Amino acid sequence: MILVTGGTGLIGSHLLYELALQNDRIRAIKRPASDIRNVLKIFGYYSESPEVLFQKIEWMDADLADCMSLSEAFENIDRVYHCAGLISFNRRIKKELFETNITGTSNIVNLCLERNVKKICFVSSIASFGEFDGINPIDEKTRWKPDKVSSLYSLSKMKAEMEVWRGIAEGLGGIIINPSVVLGPGFWSNGVGATYKLISKGMRFYTMGSTGCVDVRDVSRIMVRLMDSNISGEQFLVSSENMTFKEVLGLISASLHSKNPDIYASRFLTGLGWRINALASFITGKEPVITRDNMRLAHINYLYSGQKVKDVLDYNYIPVKDSIQFLTEKYLKEVKTS
Repeated sequence: MILVTGGTGLIGSHLLYELALQNDRIRAIKRPASDIRNVLKIFGYYSESPEVLFQKIEWMDADLADCMSLSEAFENIDRVYHCAGLISFNRRIKKELFETNITGTSNIVNLCLERNVKKICFVSSIASFGEFDGINPIDEKTRWKPDKVSSLYSLSKMKAEMEVWRGIAEGLGGIIINPSVVLGPGFWSNGVGATYKLISKGMRFYTMGSTGCVDVRDVSRIMVRLMDSNISGEQFLVSSENMTFKEVLGLISASLHSKNPDIYASRFLTGLGWRINALASFITGKEPVITRDNMRLAHINYLYSGQKVKDVLDYNYIPVKDSIQFLTEKYLKEVKTS
């Protein structure tokens, strides 16, 4: 049986779809408050009979920090896809961030070793890699080191990776994947999905930083192929193309037939923005939309190489323009018409 953590998230839900196409024994853990109906909706993006595939999944409530509930989920499991994690650049929730990403991963690895799980795939992030040197794109050989723009999130993912490497050193089969910015439909309140709402409402600002982008379908398919292979003890940076934020925003706005963002948000302007947002967050208690860390990253040019995946798996990534067009079709059908 296969176990998937974080099955209600963007990567996890798409992974479950890929697994359900070829497996009948899948268990997914979730938090008690998580809504699994969104997973069924995502299955419907790709299948005319999503309910049939969805019924293959056995759902269990579990907390990454609660070894007792996790232990029950590991009954008869031989492969684990660890997708669960907290993505946040809010320094006020450091304890929760580290508990989920580091302690939670440690618990998963320990149970894999205890229950003789054959192999684990851990979903990390490009945030765990080192800084771009301005010449050579960041790849699997680029090591993380603290610098002035390092976030607590990047530290948490790097330390989570160390837990997986510990498990591999103790005999656990395993791989680590590091996706760049993931493009995928169904989550319109955060990540790239939230950008669609902003642009459709007339958002005009852009920054000149750059990053890597990858389609969520590529991420899930690559995970399955790596887990089905004999590859173990290796790390894979998963990224299709490098693009500036202005280029990405331009593709989204063009696909929505909206006005292209044309006002440059300088460091001063974004600095003012995160400070105002931090004050609003302190007053309301709500999670800040923009933070010091993600606004700093918005002005930095990073280049990433996903070549290792292409070489090892003979894999061709979905072009970013095609990914954005696919997202736009789902957004216009699901959000704008609702």
